[in-house]
Amino acid sequence: MTKKTPIRIQNFDFLLLLLCGALTMIGVFAIGSADEELAERQLYGFFLGLGLALFLTFLDYHIFLKFYWAFYILDIVLLFLVLRIGYSSHNAQRWL
Repeated sequence: MTKKTPIRIQNFDFLLLLLCGALTMIGVFAIGSADEELAERQLYGFFLGLGLALFLTFLDYHIFLKFYWAFYILDIVLLFLVLRIGYSSHNAQRWL
């Protein structure tokens, strides 16, 4: 059994968080120049993703490694569903 290490804030990669935020802001400004409503949706998505990422950062990822086979099967099923219920447009197939 592996030894569980405590989560420390010193081990958090703040530079990565800063760079992702900067890249997202560049995207928001680019989208905002075309349509303000889309920029607002982009910001909501960013903050939702940021919250989810911070939550998952502090979880022990070994929990997910125990169920790798379930995630693999789920991915295969989702890919199969794209083939069956997805539609094709401009040489790309998607389901959304």
